[in-house]
Amino acid sequence: MSDMEFDSIDQIIAATIGEPGSRTFFVQAKKGEWVITLQVEKDQVAALARAAHQLLTQVGGRDEATEIIKSLERGAGPDDTTPMQDDDPLWVAGSIEIGFDPNKDMAFISLDEYVAEEIDHIPARARFWLSRAQLATFAANALKVVAQGRPICPLCGLPMDPEGHICPASNGHQPGLSI
Repeated sequence: MSDMEFDSIDQIIAATIGEPGSRTFFVQAKKGEWVITLQVEKDQVAALARAAHQLLTQVGGRDEATEIIKSLERGAGPDDTTPMQDDDPLWVAGSIEIGFDPNKDMAFISLDEYVAEEIDHIPARARFWLSRAQLATFAANALKVVAQGRPICPLCGLPMDPEGHICPASNGHQPGLSI
């Protein structure tokens, strides 16, 4: 598979399918009628959202992105966390890069295909170019998707199942601890 570059995409979202605790995460980008779906890990989505927020803080601007970031900090954000279409991912992402090109005044998100070391295969890359406002909207969406998972234990920071969990911070000796 080769590199794919998408200038000025229409939309990019983080989405999931499945129930909390067994969700599959995706990054989906749309340009015209074409939608590309790449599978990612929950931690990658969270890290990408934080990196997008940090990048937008660095590049600044008095445009729509600033207002979106302010609404994100207040806990607001876009409600659309539903996948654009029920599609199989092209591939699973390994490394992810985010950046900003001041000459284009656009941000980019690059996702490289995960390839096990023992496999002789050149990983594919997808690069999406987006505006500051699109990046801010993506960051808000991604944080919302990550937060829709299982609640986090306040003692150990691990996700809890609906029945609770055996908490390593309490050495498993606090029966009935469930949040």
